[in-house]
Amino acid sequence: MDNLLWKEAVKFHGHECPGLAIGMKACEAIISKMKIKPKEDKIVCIAENNTCPVDGIKSVFDCDYDKKNLFYKESGELAFNIFNMDNSDSLRIIYKGKNKTNSKEEYIKYILNAEIDELFDFSKVKYNL
Repeated sequence: MDNLLWKEAVKFHGHECPGLAIGMKACEAIISKMKIKPKEDKIVCIAENNTCPVDGIKSVFDCDYDKKNLFYKESGELAFNIFNMDNSDSLRIIYKGKNKTNSKEEYIKYILNAEIDELFDFSKVKYNL
């Protein structure tokens, strides 16, 4: 995890927490899997949760409900559906990591340092925008 991106996201979110770490690590995975250039490529996200991880998406990809490039569709899963409007690529990313630590700080460290394939499942989005 890029330390500068993490610090910017913490400032945006207001505090360090495992949820923000999940969102930031999801962004790292999305960038890696989709070859996205943050804040350059036109991204639309449909979040399946409305919790702390969404602030990672907002911070890294400049997505927001007011900008009409972030939408919320509850599913009960910690998942994001990402659409790259520049090339029609899409990716569904679902958090599958488990807290195997005894403290919030250890859990954050675990998330930020784990391999993306250990933390997430990936698939194509099953619908069009």
